Amino acid sequence: MMQPPTSFPAPTILVVDDDVVFSKYLGELLRSAGYNVLEANDGEVAQQHLTQAQPDLLLTDIYMPYVEGIGLILSTRQSDKSIPIIAMSGGALKSAGNYLRVARLLGADATIEKPFDGKELLGLITKALDSQVTQ
Repeated sequence: MMQPPTSFPAPTILVVDDDVVFSKYLGELLRSAGYNVLEANDGEVAQQHLTQAQPDLLLTDIYMPYVEGIGLILSTRQSDKSIPIIAMSGGALKSAGNYLRVARLLGADATIEKPFDGKELLGLITKALDSQVTQ
């Protein structure tokens, strides 16, 4: 399993997904890879975590109640241009790619379509965090 960069303390990742089961799976995957994890099931709660906890990376779903992923990406970019953002989507599979392209245009550093392999996600996270360190 990929390990997070050797920085101390371990990077904190905010996972935002309204699918509670999938969110728990992501939390377990990331914790087992050595990351600290915050979880939110909608964009509203995520915005609170972003303000209060200041995570090192935002991993957000696109389709969610209250504040959707696109809105979360926009508000995050307005307040913090440096935090890496990875957008994910599987909702409305035929249009997921379109929404992910929009997410990229609006500030996401990377995108991933559900379902995805855990190793693929961990690779994207490592790359995003490494590029943040080198900027």
